[in-house]
Amino acid sequence: QTQKDTKISYHASGFNTTASGDYSTASGIDSTASGFVSHAEGNSTASGDYSHSEGISNTASGAYSHAEGQGNIASGSGSHSEGGDNTASGEYSHAEGGENMVSGNYSHAEGNNTTASGDYSHTEGVGTTASAYGAHAQNEQNTASVANSHAGGFNSTASGQQSFIHSTNSLVTGNRSVVLGGQNLTGATA
Repeated sequence: QTQKDTKISYHASGFNTTASGDYSTASGIDSTASGFVSHAEGNSTASGDYSHSEGISNTASGAYSHAEGQGNIASGSGSHSEGGDNTASGEYSHAEGGENMVSGNYSHAEGNNTTASGDYSHTEGVGTTASAYGAHAQNEQNTASVANSHAGGFNSTASGQQSFIHSTNSLVTGNRSVVLGGQNLTGATA
């Protein structure tokens, strides 16, 4: 449809689609584009201004966000969520893979069931968490919980600032300390 008198246009095609945002486009089945210059296709919702959502049950609600795949949410400004059941709520964040959550600004989560909640943080692998500024967790069930820490291996935690761990069932609490290899170890001295 086009409203020539106000110069606002929108386009909906397919079945039960709605394009209500100025200059928006919706296509497919049950898609809704309500944001300014937004685009929803497949079976998705684009409510953020300049947002794009495609696939099944995806939502792009952040301004200039993008959600694609199935069951993904991109709610942060400039965020991108792709794959299955991921959420990117931090500004300029990126979630990819399955069941990952990114709430930190400028952060990235990938793999399966990982969480990047610190700003500028990065998670990858399975069940990993980076909950602090600039933290990085990789591999399986590892946690980097303080600023600029790194955790890898299996079920290990880096809780000392600028600490590094790559071990099994181990913990580093000392600032600027390293635990490398082994299992069931604790590094507590800064």
